[in-house]
Amino acid sequence: MRPFGLPPLVLMLGAAGLLPPVALIALVLVENPATHDISFWGVIYGALILTFLGGCWWAFASNMRPVSNVVLVLSVLPSLGTFVMLVGLFSFAAMSPLTAGLVVGGALWLSPLIDRYLSLKRVTPRWWMTLRVPLSAALGLLTIVSGWLAT
Repeated sequence: MRPFGLPPLVLMLGAAGLLPPVALIALVLVENPATHDISFWGVIYGALILTFLGGCWWAFASNMRPVSNVVLVLSVLPSLGTFVMLVGLFSFAAMSPLTAGLVVGGALWLSPLIDRYLSLKRVTPRWWMTLRVPLSAALGLLTIVSGWLAT
């Protein structure tokens, strides 16, 4: 019997995807001056995962008949949003790490809404929502904590 109906490798890789922000947060808690701002990269990691999800949505939407133009548009927003966030963070300092963490974490929390729509259209694997909901909740929280610790 597979836990939660997920293929074992999917479960392991999904759980492993939470290790980078957990490790970064743990390094901050060591209170070494060299690791003080390292949790900031947990926000960047959350944004990268969000862009990965956009790619998944693009692939799923492309398999719909008819193709969902709305999902195709939504699928490119994570990449465009991440680009704008990175420019704002690194070029203009127009966004604080906490604000970036809240935006990315919130987007991760909302992302299962798109997954649910795609699941209802039967273009995702049957186990997709079983994987996506807990991972989105956990990574959203870790991303917000990373942004908070980086301020």
